[in-house]
This record gives sequence, structure tokens and C-alpha cells, in this order.
Amino acid sequence: MPVRVGSNGFGRIGRNVFRAAYASQADIEWVGANDITDPETTAHLLKYDSNYGPFPGQVQATDTGLRVDGKELRIFAERDPAALPWGELGAEVVIESTGLFTDRENASKHLEAGAKKVVISAPATDPDAQIGPMINIRALDKIARHVEDALAHGARVLAGGKRLPELGPHYYAPTVLADATHEMLLCGEETFGPVVPLFRFDDEAEAIEAANNTPFGLASYFYSQDLRRIDRVSRALEAGIVGINEGALSSEAAPFGGVKESGYGREGSKYGLDDYLSIKYLCQGNLA
Repeated sequence: MPVRVGSNGFGRIGRNVFRAAYASQADIEWVGANDITDPETTAHLLKYDSNYGPFPGQVQATDTGLRVDGKELRIFAERDPAALPWGELGAEVVIESTGLFTDRENASKHLEAGAKKVVISAPATDPDAQIGPMINIRALDKIARHVEDALAHGARVLAGGKRLPELGPHYYAPTVLADATHEMLLCGEETFGPVVPLFRFDDEAEAIEAANNTPFGLASYFYSQDLRRIDRVSRALEAGIVGINEGALSSEAAPFGGVKESGYGREGSKYGLDDYLSIKYLCQGNLA
């Protein structure tokens, strides 16, 4: 029997979960989604993703939501999750992908509405589980490849370092590696998994040089209580986003984007409109 799934939020994360399930032919029945965006716009965003390209199936907007390959997907526009009809729809799992309901109290509103379980996509407080599965076996294989490469280059496992088949086919143990170096794959490729490599450095300048020694530049993070150091380091880091004593950076009011090979332009904030605007230069002279 397929797992009956709903999504609260059908933005970038919600749509990509839907895409991943579609591409992997997962045994999932989508019972509905909740998003304040109108069906016509939602259909367009699902069909044409700026990162992943056209959706491989047929997508149409309807009066009540979307029709994907002939199957109806109801779209609601409810601001209170407790008022969603998850019980009526038989939702077993709800993907909470709005980034708004990230603690137990607020995420539990989906349970009040009749869902059996809630999976929170953003960093959560007081969750029942601290880790979840990778999205597919390729993601798990990449993590294992990075860890094996690190060990071959002299790293030591302080925690984890192995798959967890007893939990399911896509689980990898949270891993901490000591003695990491810049020759390792995980220093030049994104692992996208629960692996923390520890690098040694002697001073601030060495740490900044190491952090900038990458073709990527989406986000950097550091911790300090010294205001002068905070100013120096945040200016020196080559990244579009810098987290200072903070790991959860996303906000609709903040510009999201990177530098170097992490891309151009920004999403969110007023700067997110720049790519949709044309600049007109007016030069006027010789007025009487």
C-alpha cells in the first residue's frame, strides 16, 4: 500500500520533495498540499524549475489545485495547519516545508488536523528524531565515498563513520572526522550528509585562508564573542552569507545567494527582484 503524503508548503523544498518522489517512482500517494500561491503559478513553478529543468510529467492547473499525469493534487490556502483536512484525506505523513512550524508545539498542529507523522524540513527544536534518511541511495553512496576517501588520507573517525541498515537503506550515522586536510574530497565537494570534518589551524589568518580555499562561496559560519574579530572575519570570508554564532540563516527578508561558483544573483529580500527587472538609463540635457 502506498504511503499517503501531504505537504505544508509547496515552495522550492516542497516541490523538490514531490519531484524526487516522482523521479524515484516511490510508492507514495500525494493527498494534498497547502500553499497560498495560486494554482496557475504553482503549476508553472513545478513545470519549470530553474535548477532542475522541466518536470518530466504532465502538469496542469485546476480550480482546486494541480493535475499531474492525470492525478489530482488538491492545493489548500490555509494559514492555520490545525484547520487542514489531513484526517479526511488520510494523510499518514505531512512534510512541513514552510520553515515556519519548526518546533514540536507548532508542528503538532498537523497531528491535530489528523496526520499520523510530521517531517520538518528546516532545523527543528524538540523533535522526536534528530536524524533522518538521505533522499536516495546515490546520496548515501556519496557520503560513504567521502568518508572512505578521508580515512585513506589520514582522517580518524571520532563518531559514526558507517551506514545504518538497521534503520533503513538510506541512513548514515552522524559522523565526526579528526585530522581532516584539504586534499580530501569532502573539502572540495559538498557531502550533503551528516559528516563533520575537523581541521586544525594555528591562527585566524590560517583559518580564513582555509575557509576561502574553495571554488564555492554560498555560506560560511564562525563563532566568536570578540566584536573586532567578528568584523574582521565576516569581511574576509568569501561567501554570500555569513552566520555569526548562528546556524539557521534563511529568512524571506534576507538575500540568499553566493559568490564564486555558488552562482550569481539573489533570492529573497528586495534584491531577489533584481533579476526580473530591466535597468533604464536616462540622460537628459539641453533644456531651455
